[in-house]
This record gives sequence, C-alpha cells and structure tokens, in this order.
Amino acid sequence: MDVVPLTRNQDVSEILHILRKEGDGKLPGFFGGNFKLSPEQQPLDTFLDPTGWGKGVAYVNGINLGRYWPMVGPQIRLYLPAPFLRRHPEENRIMLFEVDQVPGDRTVKLVDQPLLDSPANFSDS
Repeated sequence: MDVVPLTRNQDVSEILHILRKEGDGKLPGFFGGNFKLSPEQQPLDTFLDPTGWGKGVAYVNGINLGRYWPMVGPQIRLYLPAPFLRRHPEENRIMLFEVDQVPGDRTVKLVDQPLLDSPANFSDS
C-alpha cells in the first residue's frame, strides 16, 4: 500500500472524483454527500454527529474537522464552525474517510449540541 499525503484541499476533491468513477464501497474508503442550506437559513455553529459509523476522519467543504470514533469516545460530535458552511445556493460537501464500519443508511446528523463526555470504552484485545 502506498501512502499519499493530502497537502491541499484540492487533493481531497481529486480523490472524490476518482472514487465516483471507481468506488466500490469497500473499507477503508471515502463516503460523501451534499446538502444546501435553505434560502432563509444563515450558517450557524453546529456539530456533526457520526453515530453509527465506525472510526475515521470527517471533512466539510474540504476542511478537516477531526477524527471520530463514536463507540470509544469521549468526544462523539465534531464542532463545525459557521464560517466553514456555504450559504444558499452553494452546496456543502460532507466527506468521511471511514476505516471500520458503515451504517446501513450512510447518514450523519448536524445537531446544535455537543456530546463530549461519553464514557471512553477501551479494551485490551
């Protein structure tokens, strides 16, 4: 396996372009989706909730929000500052680099509250 550094936001976009053509849903892999704010909505600080996913790294509009591992914690939801979101009519892109498991519905939620103090679940196995 070759390691390829992602040094520019455009690198992530190029990977997505390739995956749209060749992606097979195998892990590890990139998973993405788009959404638009409604015309009357202003971007607000929010949190990305990856509950149901395994572990990986989340990006919004090419910006790395950080790692997630909801089964282990303690941080479950990732902070998404308002300036990272694009106003209507532009599209926003959520991308996850997932290494462990994918939920059947392949969705994440954007919520208005953090979830920071979940018990950390570690095992020695």
